[in-house]
Parts: sequence; C-alpha cells; structure tokens
Amino acid sequence: MTQVAWLGEIAWKGTVILVASFAAAALISRASAAARHFLWTVALGALLLLPLAISVSPQWKVQPPMRTVVAGPGPATPTYRTVLAVKPKPVKPSVSLWLGFWMLGCALAAMRFAIGAARIRWILRRSKPAVYAQLQAEQIGSVLRIRRRVTVVESADAMVPLACGILRPAIVLPRDAGAWREARLRTVLWHELAHTRRYDLEVQTLGQAACCLYWFHPLAWIAARRLRLALRRWRSCCQWLL
Repeated sequence: MTQVAWLGEIAWKGTVILVASFAAAALISRASAAARHFLWTVALGALLLLPLAISVSPQWKVQPPMRTVVAGPGPATPTYRTVLAVKPKPVKPSVSLWLGFWMLGCALAAMRFAIGAARIRWILRRSKPAVYAQLQAEQIGSVLRIRRRVTVVESADAMVPLACGILRPAIVLPRDAGAWREARLRTVLWHELAHTRRYDLEVQTLGQAACCLYWFHPLAWIAARRLRLALRRWRSCCQWLL
C-alpha cells in the first residue's frame, strides 16, 4: 500500500466514523450531556486508533486464476484455481510529498494547542499556593476517591477557576478566592475536582490529538467542538450553586 492509498483509506474510513457519530448524536439529542460527552469521546478515540488499525491489519489480495495442467491417460485438461493470498505485513508508507504535507499539517495544528498549554504553564509558574483551600480540596478528593494529589493555587492571571495538569493535576483559583464564602469555595472545589476524577482533561487532550491527525477534515474539528460543548453544558448544571 502506497502512502497515498494509506492516507486515503484513513480519510474515507474516518469520514464513515464521523458521519455515524453525527447520526448517533442526532438520535440521542435529548439525552444527557454526559451521554453526548461519552459518544464524542468514543468517536474521537476511534479516529486516533484508525491509523494504527489500518497499518497493522492484514492486506487481502486476490491473485488472478492460475492455469495448471493435470497429467493423465488422455489429453491434458486445463483446470483453473483461484489463490487467496493473505499478507499480514505492517504498512510502512515511505516519506514522500503527500506524507510530508500531512505531517506538516499535523505539526501546525499541534502548535495551536501548544500555545494554550504554554499559557497554562505560565499561569502556574506565577501562581502561589492557596493554603486556605488545600485542606478542603484534600477532604473532597478523599470523598471522590481521587488517588492523585491535586494542588490548589491562586493566580491574578486566572479570571475564573480552572483545573489543569495531567501528570500533576492542579486547581487554579482567582486571586480574590480567599474572600469567597466558604460554601462557594467548597462548591468550586467540588466542581473542579470532579473534572479531575472524570479525567476530563485527558479527554480534551484526546480531542485535540484527533484534530491534529485529521486537521484536513472539518468534521473532526466539529466533533471536537461538540465534545467541548457537552462538557460545558455539564458545567452549566452547577453554575447556579456558585
């Protein structure tokens, strides 16, 4: 399989996955935000696994009929047989113009998300520990059965509370969070720690990775946006508590 055929197969099979996902989303349009979030997570995860599945799957090739001659007492009688050859060899597309163009698009799309990640790191470097909220966060984390330690910090650069970090999860609070009512602070910590428990950051990273690989496919970007909207609607259910 050439690199063009490899990329083409990824494109059309990815389209099938996305179209099926949009059709399923239409059928469950009245379902909960959690159900829609799960649907788009599965769809984008399937897109990420598709290139690997195509590369390692067996390649089936049908050879043309082979003519054989059967010796016997009479005249030779030609017979035909069809041989089905299975060659489970991994596809190794060579680096060429098409593959290089695709990889360049992946790199440019990744840069778009890297800028956002760099800003989060910049905010974390300029933050300071929120001692007044750390103990509550540990208590809530124990109730939610979060095994990872989540650090709570505050920063003047954070306009709203946010959860960040995959390997080292953290919650960033605005600078004025120390003056909040205890009930409000506790609700915010519950809300952000729930994202950590549900691995929402990892899911969002999955969507970003799918956009990088399928940067040329508009449906992939729309699916990633639907994933963010489903998570945002889930957040809105808790806003009235703040």
